[in-house]
Amino acid sequence: LSADRLLDFLYAGKYGDLMALVGIMAGATAASSVVGVQVLSLKASGRIRCVPHVWTVSAAAGVFLSIPLMIGFGVEGAMAGVLLGRLIAGFRGWRLAGAVAER
Repeated sequence: LSADRLLDFLYAGKYGDLMALVGIMAGATAASSVVGVQVLSLKASGRIRCVPHVWTVSAAAGVFLSIPLMIGFGVEGAMAGVLLGRLIAGFRGWRLAGAVAER
């Protein structure tokens, strides 16, 4: 059973043109998992004050990227903005966790 057929079955063919969202949402979920690992690393190392910064970066990047992308590309653009926000937050968390590891 493919994702195309499952989406077609569940929504009676109504949202077949939004199939690209499945991949983008999967990427956003994976990126969110990476952010979660970085946040756990920061918490375990005692740098709890850095955790809100990582999530704030994710939210701010998501908002500032999603709006222009949504205007240009619709729902797919909005989800791509969320994905990019999570990737940026994951990178920021990785940098902060790396700074902890160097100490």
